[in-house]
Amino acid sequence: MWLSGFITMVHRYNLPEIYGTKSYLQDCSEMDASIFRDTFTKDLEAGLSDAYEELFDICMEEGDKTRPPNLDDAVDLLVYLLDNINNEFESIQLANL
Repeated sequence: MWLSGFITMVHRYNLPEIYGTKSYLQDCSEMDASIFRDTFTKDLEAGLSDAYEELFDICMEEGDKTRPPNLDDAVDLLVYLLDNINNEFESIQLANL
């Protein structure tokens, strides 16, 4: 059972257009990747930081989402959170132009 969920998740990641979503891959410079890695991976190595968890909880509350009971719902929630956060960052960037 978990294998079919894993395969579905991999397909959603690699073939998002088939599942009615979009690719979240974005080109970035090596310097940007390095800054991101240095800034955020420390928190990931130690577990989910309180700031990230709070941000995700706010997004979930605003979207009337709950913690997922299974892998398929977890993938759907992750896509929702990434899309929501990406839209927020784009709004901030546009406001700063």
